[in-house]
Amino acid sequence: MLGRHVSVLAPPERGDEITALLKRLRRGEKVEHFETLRVTRSGVLLDVDVTLWPTRGRNGRVVGACAIVRDISDRKRAEAELTELYEQQRHIALTLQRSLMGTPPAIPGLATASRYLPATQGAGVGGDWFDLIPLGPAGSEC
Repeated sequence: MLGRHVSVLAPPERGDEITALLKRLRRGEKVEHFETLRVTRSGVLLDVDVTLWPTRGRNGRVVGACAIVRDISDRKRAEAELTELYEQQRHIALTLQRSLMGTPPAIPGLATASRYLPATQGAGVGGDWFDLIPLGPAGSEC
């Protein structure tokens, strides 16, 4: 890498990212835990966590940068697997829940509507039934 611009480490579609990072360094900013993709010597894309900080000359001007780049490919793969497993479990729980709940029985001569809304927090198990029964003018005197 000696003598080559740092942009060769980024995939072509992430060239703007390098420009933005260099601008931040020139302003004297430290960049911590910036997750991105970089290209290895063999051309493979690698998930990395980058920390950068400016180095300064005796006059205080930014003259360079130091970088720590960590391979986080295993962590990213594990996160993707966990997300997939979570979605599978959520789908199974919702399917089971809907099949166990069934639908409310129809009552002859009474028009009703109902809707089941599954829980949206936690494991997504549980929920509430909402019923709508129009009472009409006579029903308001009950």
